[in-house]
Amino acid sequence: LVFLGIAWRSLAVLVNNGADGAVFSIALMIDLGLGYAVGRAFIRKASDFRFFFRCFLLLLLAFLPFAVLEFVTLQRILLDIFS
Repeated sequence: LVFLGIAWRSLAVLVNNGADGAVFSIALMIDLGLGYAVGRAFIRKASDFRFFFRCFLLLLLAFLPFAVLEFVTLQRILLDIFS
């Protein structure tokens, strides 16, 4: 069912954008399909999901000050630091 949804999204991109959307459509299929497969491979139990969610939440909280600062000052701090 998931892969049917991925195919449906890619078909919608192709129908609405024609041949110009072919590369994006293929990239979308690969990105979503591999993301789903990796998620299914690494998150097997509820404890795995809780661990993933905690790590993801910590990363979001770590980036929150930079997002607020960028929103207020319109300067991309992390982009300036790492480029």
